[in-house]
Amino acid sequence: MLTIICFLLFPTSASLRVAYLSSSNDPYYEANVRIAYLAANASQTDLLHASYSSGSLMSLVHACCELVDAGVGVVVSDCVSAETATQADILSPLGVPMISVSATDPYLKTAARDKLITMSPSDSFQGEAVFDLLKHFDWQRLSILASSDSYGTNGLIKLQHLVTDDPVLQIDHTLFFDIGGPIVNVKTQLLELKDSLAKVILLHCGSAYALQALNIANEIGLLGPSYVWILTEAISSMPSAIAVNGSYPSYYDGLLGIRTAMDHGRQFTEFKDSYLLSSRETSLEDITIYSMQVFDAVTTAAKAVRELGEEEKVAPPQVSCDEEGKWGDGQTVYDTLVKQKHLGLVGDVAFTADGTNRRVKYEILNFRDDKFVSIGSWSNSTRKLNLSRAPRFLGGVNKPPSAFANNLIGRHLKLGALAEGPFMYEATEGCEGNKCWSGICHELVERLSQELMFTYEYVKPPDGHWGGEANGSWNGLIGELIQGNVDMVPLPLSTSSARKQVIDFSYPFMDAAITAMVKGESKTSNIWFFLKPFDSVVFLGMTLASVLVSLLVTLKEKISPYGKHGAKLQALKTCLCKSCDMWRYDTGPHVIRRPKSDSTGCLVDKVEDINTEETSLFNSLWMIDAGLVGKATRFLPFSLAGRFLLFTWWFFMLIMITVYTANLTAFMTLNNMGVQVTQVIDLLGQTKLRWGVIGNRNPQTLLMTNQNTIYSKIATEGETLTDLGEALGRLRDGSFVFIDEVPILAHHLKDDCDMLPIGSEFQSFEYSFGIPKGSPIKYLIDRHLLEYRETGMIDELWAKWSPVNAKCETKVGNEIILDMKMLAGAFYILGAGILISIILLIGEVLYASILDVTKPPNPSFTEAIKRRLDLKREYLFAPKPGLRRQASMVHMTNSSNPRMSRMQSTSRPSSITIQGGGTLEHLIDSSFESPPSELLKHGL
Repeated sequence: MLTIICFLLFPTSASLRVAYLSSSNDPYYEANVRIAYLAANASQTDLLHASYSSGSLMSLVHACCELVDAGVGVVVSDCVSAETATQADILSPLGVPMISVSATDPYLKTAARDKLITMSPSDSFQGEAVFDLLKHFDWQRLSILASSDSYGTNGLIKLQHLVTDDPVLQIDHTLFFDIGGPIVNVKTQLLELKDSLAKVILLHCGSAYALQALNIANEIGLLGPSYVWILTEAISSMPSAIAVNGSYPSYYDGLLGIRTAMDHGRQFTEFKDSYLLSSRETSLEDITIYSMQVFDAVTTAAKAVRELGEEEKVAPPQVSCDEEGKWGDGQTVYDTLVKQKHLGLVGDVAFTADGTNRRVKYEILNFRDDKFVSIGSWSNSTRKLNLSRAPRFLGGVNKPPSAFANNLIGRHLKLGALAEGPFMYEATEGCEGNKCWSGICHELVERLSQELMFTYEYVKPPDGHWGGEANGSWNGLIGELIQGNVDMVPLPLSTSSARKQVIDFSYPFMDAAITAMVKGESKTSNIWFFLKPFDSVVFLGMTLASVLVSLLVTLKEKISPYGKHGAKLQALKTCLCKSCDMWRYDTGPHVIRRPKSDSTGCLVDKVEDINTEETSLFNSLWMIDAGLVGKATRFLPFSLAGRFLLFTWWFFMLIMITVYTANLTAFMTLNNMGVQVTQVIDLLGQTKLRWGVIGNRNPQTLLMTNQNTIYSKIATEGETLTDLGEALGRLRDGSFVFIDEVPILAHHLKDDCDMLPIGSEFQSFEYSFGIPKGSPIKYLIDRHLLEYRETGMIDELWAKWSPVNAKCETKVGNEIILDMKMLAGAFYILGAGILISIILLIGEVLYASILDVTKPPNPSFTEAIKRRLDLKREYLFAPKPGLRRQASMVHMTNSSNPRMSRMQSTSRPSSITIQGGGTLEHLIDSSFESPPSELLKHGL
């Protein structure tokens, strides 16, 4: 019913009129109308009041058009967001400004509603405040129950965005209920919240529906000590709307709420006194935040109208809902309204250019002792939550409840089950119900049932399958989960992306992978098995490396002044005794060596006395090749460069021999067992062995979906087996490869000592329980399974139900043919050693040449280096005439009496004067005084 009441308190026919529009269904209707009159009286302004029936669109439209026809210049509306939007859609096109008292929809303001001004903060700010409240108490899960109107849906968008961007918070459920009439059906949504184990619930709706929702929530047990309810502003601002027969139920104690903050100053005291004097029926309980904003809105409109009237800038509107046209001075009135600033009952009143209130401040409320009590605040200036006192939660609890359920009391779960040892066994005789089941997973279920306090029963899938996808639908246990026939599958379900799309997995309780098993035979026909560990290129590289190192050792010993050959060569070039003459000119293979006890004093003889063989290519090859089999020879290089190179070679061979031996062991074991394939992909290249997987099982799915087409080819070309029993029978018969999950094969084949894996494990995954998508029990199951795994309970259960068979020794390690790429590091080490030994050789030559410069006949540094690098048997001084003949005679004599001829050939030549003083004879004599090791030490 439409009612228009006109109060011309201060009639001035030319002035603009202000109207107050409200719903007659509002429980605070009479109080708010009275407050609007008080504001108009205090501002000395004309006020028209119009009311309409809430929920009737026709009534609302008629009320707006009647005000337009009455020449109203500013409309103050106290309506919900949806009705405010309709009013703005009528008034804004006509150019009539409108001030909304209670609308908070963040999407209410649009370009078409350009004449709308709002007093209440947007619900976007309320969303931030609620978000900070959740973060403060570490409530990581939230469920939302909201009305299906624009207020319920749009008011949550900001909060949803904030939670989405947060790495911890999560909204588990957002449920909406229809508000078609005075009685709403919200029980279905509340029962769903109870089944979902929701603990923190946000109620976001109009105050008229909150009472019904809270009463039903109490009936089904959702207002107990372990729950948290947060009421948004529309409810908290009008607490009398949730009263039951004028009083508040005790189960309200502990509710949390949020509403726009009120600053009670001097003006509020005066207003309160005036309101109480206005009627005998008035009460302070009738004053809400919206009531005070009605007062402030009417005051704002009155101030603007008075300002415009004094300046005579505008004329009253001459527009109608029935005709096209727009009030030309409407923009001027709007601009004057948004420029108003004054201290209102709620606080400072000021607007932005787009007509929104600058003041955004909320109170955090806690319902206790039959009223909402302020316990904190939130403002847009700080964007921080400040709690001044600790809240009291539902049931009188002081400690903040957890956002997660701690148990499943009263829940009866249907659990999908299939027998597969060691995880689940089913007895068929002498038992009933759950007592027929045993195994690892059954013990886990028993432990969960005791700790989470739920009852359960096992349900087997009708088709007896684990779950595979065919033609877009799933069968087996996976299908039962999807269809909601079971609450959980407490079995080792293999995790996969395909299954993850349709179900949820619990925290994994065991790691797994796929492998292929085959029965070994008695012997092998491969006589060249010992060549298997290394690739042919590696063997070739080792051969070439041995030849290269042999050549380098020989060369270093011949060039280095600290090797035996280099020192003897230097002695031949400097010594002038007759014995040395013989050494110089006899290069044949039949030179007779004298015994070590026969000392002639010759430099060459002194070098010969050193207890090591002279370098030759044959000796070097023998020494290096002996290293290939880990053996050493009598010959060793004497120079530092040669010895360092030999050390590097030995280290290189240590690596190669170790790797070869380890890999050969694996090959010999496999070959001795008669396995002719070394990896799964080799199955495609042979005809001796057949292979297969069990159909509608995870290994088959993983092979089929593998990015490597070879694996999918293995699945398609192999046999599809019916069940595990058939597969194990085929495997034990021999000549058949069974591909399945490692833990299952390890258990069932633990007594079959002749079973061997082919290659290494591949496609790792995890074992988890299967849970329906979005199931509330997932968090509890995850938390307990993680605890069981951390404490070692899973390992203990595995050892109990699948003990290791001590009779079967370790079957085989993984083997692989090692190529040059895998062993390149060892060759790099050898190359580095060769390079370092060359540097050492250069250092030896340079050092010996420096010493030569300091000795008579004091050659230049360049000449000394040339002499050191000259490998010819040339001596420093020209021989006397007949010396070659004498040397030949000595050889002839040696054939009959080697000892005597050598002694006769040691007579010294006459003294020769050398540059710098002294004689060469003196130089040689001084050299004779040094022992043989000193000769090599000084590079002689």
